[in-house]
Amino acid sequence: MDMDICLICYHDPTSHSFSKVCEIDKVCHFYTKPAAATKYHDQNGILNHVNNLLNKYKERNWVWTIDGTDFTMKHALEVGTIRKILKLITKTYNDKLVEIKVINMNKSMEYMYGIIRPFLNKDISKKIKFVS
Repeated sequence: MDMDICLICYHDPTSHSFSKVCEIDKVCHFYTKPAAATKYHDQNGILNHVNNLLNKYKERNWVWTIDGTDFTMKHALEVGTIRKILKLITKTYNDKLVEIKVINMNKSMEYMYGIIRPFLNKDISKKIKFVS
């Protein structure tokens, strides 16, 4: 991850979890593992981090992988953060979003998804794929 994207992560790289991991055929692949973020409750910092990084690649198609490994109820309770991220994506970056892959889904993630599902834009909803 480019450290100039997020000052918080510059000082503590474990703060947020959203990074570009590769580019395949001009499609940027981003990865998130909420349980790996030490500042998973830092809503404004996370939103700025995601927005700044996506903005850097705004002309490219992109895929977002969300990893549920070690995701717990403390992470699920941050449902407001994911709702705001999804609102940002819907409003600003949806036209280039190819897919959201959810891997290693567990009960806590299922709980959170159940809460946000009714609020999902139909276009975003059809891009979500659950991978086992």
